[in-house]
Amino acid sequence: MVKKRILLVEDDAWWQRFVVLSLEGLSEIDLVIASDYGEGIRALQEGPYDLLIFDNTLKEIRGASIELLQAAHRLLHPMPPAFVHSADLMPKVEEQVTMLGAEYFRKQESQQEFKNTVQRLLTNSV
Repeated sequence: MVKKRILLVEDDAWWQRFVVLSLEGLSEIDLVIASDYGEGIRALQEGPYDLLIFDNTLKEIRGASIELLQAAHRLLHPMPPAFVHSADLMPKVEEQVTMLGAEYFRKQESQQEFKNTVQRLLTNSV
């Protein structure tokens, strides 16, 4: 079986760990972690990926998810499923995320809900 490649762009070490723990038990996953916007852009250039997971707010740029999604559309063909996670996503940003074809995941959700979201999106990936 071919490993599913997931890109996580997240600058919070606690949330990086949350994602790693949430994905335990999923077989054949290759998780690439970028800790800031610049690393995220470089990682996108090293695609392809089966799933993209972006934090909406990185230390160096608020609304980073929009710029990362736009870059992904330019760099990755076909565009893989994506979701943005955030503690609080403003309605205007949520609308932009949706228009760019991504889903939204609230950071207050459980590890099981996170894992379910990942499994569902990977099942639908190209």
